[in-house]
Amino acid sequence: SAATTAIRLNAEYLDTVLEALAHADAMVNMTYGNSGEAFRCMSDELQDEFLWALANRIDAARKAADRLSPYITQGAAA
Repeated sequence: SAATTAIRLNAEYLDTVLEALAHADAMVNMTYGNSGEAFRCMSDELQDEFLWALANRIDAARKAADRLSPYITQGAAA
């Protein structure tokens, strides 16, 4: 049914958001404090690639949240 499909999609989108945010959190924790020293010792190219990957994870979370948002709005209106 349509309701079952919506619930499944909501769960998938939420899983994507949570997974991408967990990855981003782990990655950003490598860029400051004691871990940040190792990050800053990497070549400029590696730092750029690392930060590009971090931005990619944040973008994935944002896109999944955007897909989830209409379902949240519909649920709040019901």
